[in-house]
Amino acid sequence: MQKVDLTLLVDYRIGYGALAYLRMMQRDGFVPKKIIRLAFTRAKMVRTLSKYLNTKTAYAIFDIYRSWKMHEKAKKIRKLKSEICRNIGCDESFFDKLDLSSQPYEIETLYIDSYKDERLIEYIEKEETKTFLYASGGIVPAEVLDLEGVKIIHIHPGIVPDIKGSDGFFYSMLLKGKPGYSCFYMNEGIDTGEIIYSREFDFDGIRLSIDYDEDVLYEAILSFVDSYYRSLTLLDIVKKHHSLSNLPAQKQDPNDGTTYFTMHKKMVASVLEKCILK
Repeated sequence: MQKVDLTLLVDYRIGYGALAYLRMMQRDGFVPKKIIRLAFTRAKMVRTLSKYLNTKTAYAIFDIYRSWKMHEKAKKIRKLKSEICRNIGCDESFFDKLDLSSQPYEIETLYIDSYKDERLIEYIEKEETKTFLYASGGIVPAEVLDLEGVKIIHIHPGIVPDIKGSDGFFYSMLLKGKPGYSCFYMNEGIDTGEIIYSREFDFDGIRLSIDYDEDVLYEAILSFVDSYYRSLTLLDIVKKHHSLSNLPAQKQDPNDGTTYFTMHKKMVASVLEKCILK
């Protein structure tokens, strides 16, 4: 395995997006130097438990509770996994749970209140690898983005500047008839950072033999289709450059293109209908 000078910022519970990045790189013989799991401790339950337990234990209990609350929805999403994966040419094992204890890279967990937490900022400042791939949730503030020498890469569903903002996969399908992805360095704007790479994919749709709920299908497409295409976009960059410490990039005019907001449910339903093969 060839180590890439890249650190992944992921959620404490590694989601399908981060999992896809790791699987895709490993499939072609690449691994990141490290992943940092971000455990955000602002939840009321964590704060309350932390008065009696250490933060690590308090967060572990909170994570079990959160997993229990999400269990039914997650189970419905997983039911669609095999059929969706088959339609996009991906083995469903690609999205199986990752055994963190057997990985060839360093894994650390940070318990922080937010991205502005001094513990995160101090940690990043001390990191030898200064290039990060953002595979978590939330808004990264200027306190992190402006750290000297630090570059945070993001892979966005939508060709920027045409499609910026939320629900990029679905706006791409609605406006262009195919999903597109852009890799750029994050800045304080909404998807306005310097562009490293863009790619569109031919997506003919998916054929499902089981009944589905629109809300669940929406989440399943983001979990599997969107995550898979993001990981292919990252692989293109890794294979071309190997070293990700100083990638060539092109500036955007922040006034160009359109920034979209969360798609209305009726519009989502219309796009989902186009994604399903009869």
